Amino acid sequence: MVEHGPCFLVAGGRRTGRTTTLLTMGLFASKIGWDVLGVTMRPGSLNQLGGLPGVSLIDGAKAEREEMEGLFQQLTDKDKPSLILVDDVERVPDGWLADLIIKQIDVWRDSGSAIAAAGLSSELGGYRGLYTTLKKAGSGVLLAPQTMGDAEFFKTSLPRSAYGQSYPPGGGYLIRGGQATRTQVVLPDRGEG
Repeated sequence: MVEHGPCFLVAGGRRTGRTTTLLTMGLFASKIGWDVLGVTMRPGSLNQLGGLPGVSLIDGAKAEREEMEGLFQQLTDKDKPSLILVDDVERVPDGWLADLIIKQIDVWRDSGSAIAAAGLSSELGGYRGLYTTLKKAGSGVLLAPQTMGDAEFFKTSLPRSAYGQSYPPGGGYLIRGGQATRTQVVLPDRGEG
């Protein structure tokens, strides 16, 4: 993610494991000492990260601009890597929040920190703003691809046999630098106790 980023797109249909992929990334980042900010656009999507060291969660649909700018700046000012997770990115309206995320991607380029965003494949077809910026990295996870257009988010193609299969949640392709590798995302143990 950092090598090909600083942004990472998780795309898939409903119930394909988009949030689980973000949770896995957040749990791993927290475990290795990164600060993690989860931005949710609907209730409950990243709640399992709550209470972990270095993790903050905020409701992006209700957040105030100054509050969000302050949180992003705090992460930027730290001397260690940070990860911002944005779930349901298709629900981020054009405006200040989308602009803030785009700005943070530029600020974090080559910094060691990253932004990972998850959204519905069917809603990520925009040609401007946040969607375009997220797709430019060409890296991420494509879960349960259904049409050849799904792989276009990542500037790559998949074998014909990849489309229309029945994948378990979290099943799909990890795409780095235009190269696709079959993958299965699992939700790791939080490591408590």
